[in-house]
Amino acid sequence: METESATARTEPRGAAPSGKVSSTATCCPEVATFDGARTPDRVRGFDARTNLVNNRGSEEYWLPPAKAKAAPSDPYTQDGAAWASVGLGETTELEIAFEGHSGNGCLLNCSFEPDPAGIVELLDQKIAANNAAFRLRGLAEGETTIKVMCNGAELGWVHVVCYKLIEVRAVAGWIDAPFTRPVSYNAGALQSFLNRVYKQALIRFKVIDIGRIDLGASGDLASLVGDYAFNLKDIGQTRYIDGFGEVDGDVIFAGGANDAGEEFILAKDIAPFVEAYPGIDDDRVLPLVYFVHATHLPEANGSVPEVGRGPAFAYKDYSDTTVGSWGIEDSYAVLAHEAGHAFGLYHPNDPHCAELPGHLRASCGQPVSAEPATNTEPAIAPEGKDVSVERSRVVIMARDPLNLMGYWPEFTEATFLRKGQWDRCRSGAMKYKGRT
Repeated sequence: METESATARTEPRGAAPSGKVSSTATCCPEVATFDGARTPDRVRGFDARTNLVNNRGSEEYWLPPAKAKAAPSDPYTQDGAAWASVGLGETTELEIAFEGHSGNGCLLNCSFEPDPAGIVELLDQKIAANNAAFRLRGLAEGETTIKVMCNGAELGWVHVVCYKLIEVRAVAGWIDAPFTRPVSYNAGALQSFLNRVYKQALIRFKVIDIGRIDLGASGDLASLVGDYAFNLKDIGQTRYIDGFGEVDGDVIFAGGANDAGEEFILAKDIAPFVEAYPGIDDDRVLPLVYFVHATHLPEANGSVPEVGRGPAFAYKDYSDTTVGSWGIEDSYAVLAHEAGHAFGLYHPNDPHCAELPGHLRASCGQPVSAEPATNTEPAIAPEGKDVSVERSRVVIMARDPLNLMGYWPEFTEATFLRKGQWDRCRSGAMKYKGRT
């Protein structure tokens, strides 16, 4: 949680219970809240943005602590409650914190009720310490809300989705042609990065490195690529600028429109050559392809032929310091973003984007505010970054700037997906599902 987070509440608040106490009465905390596990490898997906309130610090279900609480029937209500994911037959860990009358005796009076039941199993039925580990096991695919109850009253809740693991088959390689150059990447490191991102949606990549994709003999490909190559001065520009740097001189435009207004996309033109290549000619395999021009710097970081379809192309070699101050892991982040497009995810500012809630999408182009780190996500630190600009491609979602499908300038920080994106990319990933 952001404001008044569970991790910030380490001391009990509120007065001790007063008045006469009968032998059957129980003391209860006032509030129960949830965060992601403090140990990253124990949590799958944790989403505290989908249900983000409009006015943080006043509209969360836990503020003020003593108010009556009732979990809404719609799990997407903007009440500050989080979503978590767990794998079928697997375990995940959250952190639960209490506030008010939170001695161990009161905490032991709490119970936990999944609604509906049967989706997850709670492995810790009794909590006897603040900020305790809260472990779940997935029993059946579906969604549920876990309510924290005490003496007949609700104290808090978290929404959980249980997914069956999807293993995606992918190949990595670089295009070798007279106008390209090789890229020094590591398929194992790329696979690890992809799995760190997509574990949120219980998607696991298996990446096979095929290395060099020899398309050098294709004159048709050379002709097509030539249509995208320009010297900026020849088209009346001296420099191309976006939120990730500047291009001066010879440039490859990854997309645009011709004089007749017809759209052209570099990835769509290259894709048939790649898809026909031995080792890739299987529509159940997602190609992750480096296409790095030898003399022209692409204005785009990557692209796909169209949303919902691969291959996923990366156009820059971030191990080359002439591109900027980035490293090869930034290139892996670009391919993770493009894989999201191949699975069917849109940019937040795209009018077709229905997988993100409107209150997040509406913040595109608004000023980004600094926020502290949470258990699961790094701090949002806009200082020193070009985050206030809104150009044709660079639009940052202020309420979720670290989203994988946005344009945060620190690529390796922007790796987070939200509940609707989990569902959408799982649907798209089924095309590349490995044989069982």
